[in-house]
Amino acid sequence: MCGIAGTLSFEGRLPDDTVLAQAASRLAARGPDGQGAHSEPGLGLVHRRLAIIDLSERGAQPMAVDGGRLRLVFNGEIYNYRELRDALRGRHAFRSDSDSEVLLRLYDEHADDPAAMLRGVRGMFAFALWDARRRRLLLARDRFGIKPLFLHESSAGISFASTLDALAAFPGVERRLDWTSLFDQLSLLTPPGPHTFLAGVRQLEPGTALVVAADGASRLHRYWSLTIPPSRDLDEEAATRTLDQRLSESLRLHMVADVEVGAFLSGGLDSGLVTAYAMAAAGRPLQTFSAAFPGDPVDESPWASETARRLGTVHSSLDVGGTLLDDFESVVAAMDQPLGLLSAVPLYRLARAASRQVKVVLTGDGGDEVLAGYPRHRPLGELPARVAWMPRALRGPASLLGSTLLPVARAWLGPRADHAAYLVDALGQDPAREYLFRLRVLPAPLALGLLRAEAREQVDTRRHERRVRDLWSRPEEVSPLHRMLAVDLQTSLVDEMMPKADRMTMAWGLEGRVPLLDHELVEASLAVAAGALRQGSTGKIPLRRLARRWLGNRTAERPKSGFNTSFARDLHDPGTRSRVDGLFEGALACGLFDRRASTALRARAETGDRASGHALFALLSAGEWARQRGLRP
Repeated sequence: MCGIAGTLSFEGRLPDDTVLAQAASRLAARGPDGQGAHSEPGLGLVHRRLAIIDLSERGAQPMAVDGGRLRLVFNGEIYNYRELRDALRGRHAFRSDSDSEVLLRLYDEHADDPAAMLRGVRGMFAFALWDARRRRLLLARDRFGIKPLFLHESSAGISFASTLDALAAFPGVERRLDWTSLFDQLSLLTPPGPHTFLAGVRQLEPGTALVVAADGASRLHRYWSLTIPPSRDLDEEAATRTLDQRLSESLRLHMVADVEVGAFLSGGLDSGLVTAYAMAAAGRPLQTFSAAFPGDPVDESPWASETARRLGTVHSSLDVGGTLLDDFESVVAAMDQPLGLLSAVPLYRLARAASRQVKVVLTGDGGDEVLAGYPRHRPLGELPARVAWMPRALRGPASLLGSTLLPVARAWLGPRADHAAYLVDALGQDPAREYLFRLRVLPAPLALGLLRAEAREQVDTRRHERRVRDLWSRPEEVSPLHRMLAVDLQTSLVDEMMPKADRMTMAWGLEGRVPLLDHELVEASLAVAAGALRQGSTGKIPLRRLARRWLGNRTAERPKSGFNTSFARDLHDPGTRSRVDGLFEGALACGLFDRRASTALRARAETGDRASGHALFALLSAGEWARQRGLRP
């Protein structure tokens, strides 16, 4: 686990060592154990190291083989590297015990088809590999975007980095706002990829590898795609057996490390089972860490302590309470892009405390996206009572009429316009847009209205909708539930869950691992029939069956509980009101937002409206992020 950055000049220019050093300094938190750099005409590579596998200098990077014929900077872990190394050993000599060297030799085997080297790799990763003989750079990212990789391309060259801040050290990378990303962040709480908050900067998409030649020619290789098997006939019993096998295998692989591995334990199904299977694989107790919110209704620490006692872990319950504003500036500083996620603050505090005891933690992230655990995974077409009475034969014409009148009525309806649009879509049986409505926290018209007036014309309000529709599009036999999971695994998981988990842990040099996103486990879960995954309001059915065995019935039957505390108290507490005032005025001063609409949003949040509270937190995060980075319109 590390931080990487680099540049390839199509004009063969020697990189500026000062620029490389600046990029390295901005990656320091991701790699506190060491740093390295390499430069030659046309190429610069930077690496910051968090030593997890092969702690010796032999594992240092940039790593080179054969006198510099191949060079690598790598961020992540290859969990099956030992098996891959054993298969390669007869044809290659290894000088280290590092997974990085395995990647170099895999490339040697598949240089004519770079994507082929990744098809058998199981892990989380983002890396850059320079082939001096062929004069080309290979950039690659894991299947679910667990590890980040930002790119800036121009006619002069390409630069890359693990963070936007490090990327901005390179010439040509402008701190110029992408207004559509800000609009989407206010509506969805996170900016959707592959776009970013900086115009002209994109993320390498998950499951892809980009080959860039020294003359500027490039080719994108997709080495993995999320597919849903045409036959999903695994029943509950078969699904439970398959999941049991896949979890055992995934946790065996995820325990590979030369340092101690701990686990975040929330008291829920996902983290509890990850911990149980990890201990079975390790054959010893693990250190576990839970977040305690003393006096808060969302406090799950008693459940976590009960699970820890049942499993026999060495458990620490860590107080992460206090106001959401106590660490606000530090949390925003740790973000590549502003995230309007309240849960980022307690996760930041939990990671800070855990990093004092371990360097690696397992998490339960991804379980809801993989196994249909969110309330939004309820059946589509469940019409609200206001229109459910309407005969089916009239719903189509009513939807058509509503679609015609809605643009005219929007000004009159105000904030209710988006709810009216949802009813119109539901009547018209537009499932993709109905699901998009479920994903949005703030209605699109309200999010657009928060932006300064002259910027609204620059916003593509349908950019994310087109992405969702494209991912929704599947063969007719694919169930609506599986379509939802396909959207989640390629949007909210990649755009929200993974950036939050990566940035908040790496802010403290702590590696977070996500065993539930082993791609073979995910592929197996997508082969489960919809009815065996979710029934009514109960999701993750195979996981619950396993939880009864490992964690007991009480935990197995618990409803989902989020990792969020309330923002409403901070808005009303006399001790924090002045802090809110200051952040609010600071956000408005950055020149991105409309004062009148923002003030109205704050007023709604102060009434206790949960969606408005989330959106206000997103607005404050974006304003503080822009202030810290010196970004202006």
